Amino acid sequence: MELAGLVSKVYQLEKKVDQFDLRFDNVEQELKEIRKELAQVEKVKNSRILIKRRSLKLKSG
Repeated sequence: MELAGLVSKVYQLEKKVDQFDLRFDNVEQELKEIRKELAQVEKVKNSRILIKRRSLKLKSG
């Protein structure tokens, strides 16, 4: 009986680990998507800065 109880506990723990792995994979995927969005925002920000600099040069030059 004790062995069956241990086997059951191990099985339950394996299921919990699998669930954790799935959640971790989801978090990793979300992080990748956030990094992509951040890179796009950074590109837009840099483009706006360049545009402002160019317009200032045109006004002053």
